[in-house]
Amino acid sequence: MERSRATGAGLMLAAPAAALLFLRLLRRRSYAALAAPVALLVLAALSLAFWLGLTLFTVEDDLEGLEFAAEPIDEI
Repeated sequence: MERSRATGAGLMLAAPAAALLFLRLLRRRSYAALAAPVALLVLAALSLAFWLGLTLFTVEDDLEGLEFAAEPIDEI
């Protein structure tokens, strides 16, 4: 469970940082007409990455402490 929480936290930190870097670099160029649709797609993808990270970070492990035993297979 800790690995998925760490992955989620990493995604939550990386997505906004990548969005800020992308927007900063976008402002330095004059390609606004071409970059606007690309910017929307990139920001949508980064929003989904942040949501995935948040989901991984906040998920509860309902199976913790349960033991799974192999069930016998009845052959016909």
